[in-house]
Amino acid sequence: MLTGNLGKESAGVNPLRGQNNVQGACDMGGLPNVYTGYQAVTDPAVKKKFEEAWGVNLSEKAGLAATEMFPAMLDGR
Repeated sequence: MLTGNLGKESAGVNPLRGQNNVQGACDMGGLPNVYTGYQAVTDPAVKKKFEEAWGVNLSEKAGLAATEMFPAMLDGR
């Protein structure tokens, strides 16, 4: 789509794995333990870099995975 070739023969989108949206979300920091580019939330230098770039204070703790969120809600975390 970026190059304007979508719809042309032999130039379409070619997803090479079944979970493309999941992969893209992870690449962009959608996992609870990493920022964009798989940079660890627990690394103080990485945390500082993102705090300065985003202008916010960030937690040094990793977030919860989807399978951990519901039990955490029930436990009051």
